[in-house]
Amino acid sequence: MVFVHVSEGIKKGQWILKLDASSGHLIKATKLNDKNESLTFFYGSHLITPSNRKLHIIGEEISESLVDVRQNKFQLSDASQLNIFYLELDSLGNLEKKHHYKMPINSTSSGAKKTRNTYLLNFLKFETTVEGDFIFESDVFKNTDQSFCFSYVNSIPFRLKKQDDGYQLTKTSVSSNKLIEDFYITQDKMDLNGKQCVDSLSDLPKFFYGKTNFPVKLLFKLDSTQNPCWLLSKHSFQKNNVNYSIVHPVNKIYKVDAISDVSELKSPGLFILSDNTFLIFHQSDENHLDLNYFSW
Repeated sequence: MVFVHVSEGIKKGQWILKLDASSGHLIKATKLNDKNESLTFFYGSHLITPSNRKLHIIGEEISESLVDVRQNKFQLSDASQLNIFYLELDSLGNLEKKHHYKMPINSTSSGAKKTRNTYLLNFLKFETTVEGDFIFESDVFKNTDQSFCFSYVNSIPFRLKKQDDGYQLTKTSVSSNKLIEDFYITQDKMDLNGKQCVDSLSDLPKFFYGKTNFPVKLLFKLDSTQNPCWLLSKHSFQKNNVNYSIVHPVNKIYKVDAISDVSELKSPGLFILSDNTFLIFHQSDENHLDLNYFSW
């Protein structure tokens, strides 16, 4: 099954194509847009429930008045909300459910000079619960110069709660996290920490599920009291080292705690064992590898 964008013509819109894996022959084509609907659906993540073989898809939707590949139009700055969609297709490929959700953007800009911010979501970790709800996680990326490079600024957990007539998104808003921005963002335009870029507007669909070359967020979780916590990394190209830090609440106040700062010459790395445990390692000399176990 493939998610397809058709940019013009009578078939313009987004489609799910079901193909024979051996021959490549088309089995079923399902158009996602309603008639005269001026929305572009950007694939984020998907899940197939084994019990009924249904396909569930989430992603971000953007009006053609704001983003249009054919006209090279990209006008998302200072938006007051982000819009996501949920789709459900049966085992034959028929579209059974389609829901639209609006999430307000909480801007953190201050001072006399207002920054023109653009936010996009990168979707991760789409799962179902025993209650029949869906949970997923999204990284928030922000751009301030209308280019096609976005910087990681937050992570947000979502829940689609099962209702009689579909699914309801629990109350959620989008914002940046100043502690994360202060941790790694610099004025150096060559610094690629936490940045995700696409070459052109036609490559924009890849952003919503793509990977960052130098990720800042390595792990995200909710602690025992449902407070979000982050494990972050930062490559310093001037000092030639790697910093690993945790952002978490201490006595109800969030702070950044550095847990390791190692030279790149020692080949540092990190191995995630679970949501709560990980290893940080480096080569102390040619015969020894230092391992540090962390539980957070």
